[in-house]
Amino acid sequence: MFENIEWTHYIEYLKTENILALLSSMDPAELAQNPKVIIPAIICSAAMIFFRFYRTLALIVGIIVLWAGAIYGLPDPEQELSLSAALKFGAVCIAVAGFWIYMFLIRAD
Repeated sequence: MFENIEWTHYIEYLKTENILALLSSMDPAELAQNPKVIIPAIICSAAMIFFRFYRTLALIVGIIVLWAGAIYGLPDPEQELSLSAALKFGAVCIAVAGFWIYMFLIRAD
């Protein structure tokens, strides 16, 4: 099924568009204040709650928390990583992992 796809085109697109650099330069607080982002996010979240897509919502919220934790908790690449910053980010990762374990493995719907 996937053997006929030209993967080099997609890889070159990802390299030229610098998507990872774009994501690392975004500020979650700026996105949270943008009405073009927050209104669709509220509508999608309400729809997921209404249709009981709790696991999907938990996955999306966990990814956003990890992204915000990486932006605010870890220093810039030029700076040295301190132990307190690593412990804070580790605590965030453990909390998100625990929440995902609860949502996907322990909680039975």
